Amino acid sequence: MIIRQDKSFETNSMFPNSDWYNEGNIVIDETTQKGQQMTKEYIENYPFVDFKDNKVSILEKPTKPSEKEGKEIKLEKDTSGNFVYIEVDKPLSELEQLKAEVAELKNMLEVEYLGYKIPVEEIIAKEV
Repeated sequence: MIIRQDKSFETNSMFPNSDWYNEGNIVIDETTQKGQQMTKEYIENYPFVDFKDNKVSILEKPTKPSEKEGKEIKLEKDTSGNFVYIEVDKPLSELEQLKAEVAELKNMLEVEYLGYKIPVEEIIAKEV
C-alpha cells in the first residue's frame, strides 16, 4: 500500500511492498503481518489517520451531527486542517425544482383584494 502526499492511499496486489509510481510515496509493506495490520488500521480509520515514524496514528474523529430534512452532512477540513462536519442544503431534484418554480409562479398570479388572495385566472375567467 502507498500513502500519497495528500494522505490518500492506494493498494495494488501486484506491488504489495513498493511505490509503483516512483513518486516518493510512503510504502507500507503488505507482505508482512505488521504491514497488513497497519494497512487495515489505516484504511478503516481513513481520513482520520496519519502515518508518522512508521506508525499509524488515529486522529480525533469529530462527532457527526444527525441528519436533518433538506440538509446533508459533508466532511471538510477547517482552516487549521482539522476535520469538521458541516451542514449544506441538499440540491433539489429536477421535479422538486419544477414544483418550486410552479408554486412561485402561482404566488405571482394571485391578486389580493379586500384581504383575500384571488388567483388571476379566476379574475380573467370572470371578465371573459
